[in-house]
Amino acid sequence: MVARRGWCLVVSLALAPGASQGYSYPEHVALTAEALAGIQREDPSALDYFEALRTVAPSPRLCARDDLLARDHTRGCIVLSDLPALGGDHSSSPEGLLARWLLPDRERQREALVVLGERPSESVLEAHAEDPSPSVCGQSAPDVPAMLRVFRAYDLGDAPRGVGGFDLDVLEPDQDYLCLAWHGRGHFRLPGVVALEAARLQTPNAAASYARHHLAALRWAGLARREPSLQTLARALATLDEGYALHFLEDATAAGHLVVSAATSRQSRVRAMHDHYNAEGVTVTLPAALCRESRESPRLRARCALGGAPTGRLRGDQALAQQRDRGDPEDVTREVAVLAVRRSLAAVLAAAEAPQDACTAALSRCATEAPDATYAALRCASVWHLEGCALGPELDAAVGGSALGALGLLPEPAGPVVSRENFSEGATVLSLSTRALALPWAPALVTTLGVGRAYFSPSFNGHQVTFGAELTASWAVSEATLAALPSLVGARGWFRWALFGANAGRARFLGVGVSVEGLRQGGPGQSVLSGLGLGLQLVPFGFTLETSERSTVRVELLLDGLLPLFGGASPSVLAGVGLTAALR
Repeated sequence: MVARRGWCLVVSLALAPGASQGYSYPEHVALTAEALAGIQREDPSALDYFEALRTVAPSPRLCARDDLLARDHTRGCIVLSDLPALGGDHSSSPEGLLARWLLPDRERQREALVVLGERPSESVLEAHAEDPSPSVCGQSAPDVPAMLRVFRAYDLGDAPRGVGGFDLDVLEPDQDYLCLAWHGRGHFRLPGVVALEAARLQTPNAAASYARHHLAALRWAGLARREPSLQTLARALATLDEGYALHFLEDATAAGHLVVSAATSRQSRVRAMHDHYNAEGVTVTLPAALCRESRESPRLRARCALGGAPTGRLRGDQALAQQRDRGDPEDVTREVAVLAVRRSLAAVLAAAEAPQDACTAALSRCATEAPDATYAALRCASVWHLEGCALGPELDAAVGGSALGALGLLPEPAGPVVSRENFSEGATVLSLSTRALALPWAPALVTTLGVGRAYFSPSFNGHQVTFGAELTASWAVSEATLAALPSLVGARGWFRWALFGANAGRARFLGVGVSVEGLRQGGPGQSVLSGLGLGLQLVPFGFTLETSERSTVRVELLLDGLLPLFGGASPSVLAGVGLTAALR
């Protein structure tokens, strides 16, 4: 039974469209911890503010005060920098972050999830008509101690221990992990749309996900100033909303989330593109607002001092840890993310008193009518479903009034990003080839048509590995009969290694590989397996056509040969020339 379940997990991961991480767990923790340390240096009272979270999470899950800002990530309890790491990838809302991770035991978790399920349906994520599915995730009570043991075992730079970017170790303690990973469009930027403008849109994207929850945090922070009797509870909810929002802000600074269109691209392409750009990086223009805040970052300050339109390079995921070893002076990945997070946290701490309007009244009413603080958080944290709170006007006012200052720090690509080809985990292959064979009765030319499936792994430092399988049908024209005979049908599988190059959207391949083929001879009175062979393939030329953002056609010239391995009547392939098209 255990073995069967393991295989089911592997199959599920293989079929999944791609995890949503811009950073994995230790990177989110490291970025947030560094930003919190900077905030604490500027404002020693910040810890008092954020510690109010205990009001809604009165459990041993949260670390003691002296450990809440810990940066060594070895604690068996949750520190403040864990909140963005647990948000997004392991929760579908701030309320879910509380219900699943911050309550004392599985019984309380399940009770909270029931309350969460009774919320009005117009929650922030459910408002995305194009991607309503995150609301169906995060319904199980995870094993928090087991999950923390898994994550504390990671070091910065460790790759997830799993398949295709999915971490197999967390599937047991968090049964909703895969569901949340499947529905990660709200973690990606919209290429070509400035972050502040993207925040206004209903299309799921990282800027909008961050803005919605950050503005909720600002609302609660403003209520804390306006109503002293609700100050502690309101600060707790501001901290909960902001901790969740920061996950998306940090994702928005990762290269793989900056230039990959998860909202419009095929999901099968997203993972490979995401991994490539996070590893290789993207050159970006550093905005003036970011340069003005670069005083504490020598690396960023040096880039900004270049004048004109200064540029830097963003990466993501495990590349964050490799930055210190790479020695690349252009790499500003950590600096950009940390500054954006610090700006966002500072905005919450300095939030102005909330205006006396219908939304403020709704927040106050929701907080005071709840039977306890935890229930209030579960019902009220994401404010936009409350009567009198309208997200659209709030976003417009925030963008116009620069209340979303952290989004103004996010860089944009310095120029057009050349689309890497074959960014796909799968493609339909159509092939046509002609071969010369020495058949038992006479030499012949064999024309083969094939259809199959190819799978690509393009993230090997400019190298590509392709493997696939085809079903083929062949017709032979024999010199003796001069007649077209449906003589050969079979199947073949192949594996190819290729050097990759890109130029103006077209790709050229030079590669070698092997194929294993089964041939069934279909001459008069014959229907036997005639042999298996080991083949050699050369691809001297190929190019890719972008038919749309969702699909491409790859066309290759293929030279191959077949060496029979066994079978008394095995044909010998003298040479073969073919054309292959892969549609994605």
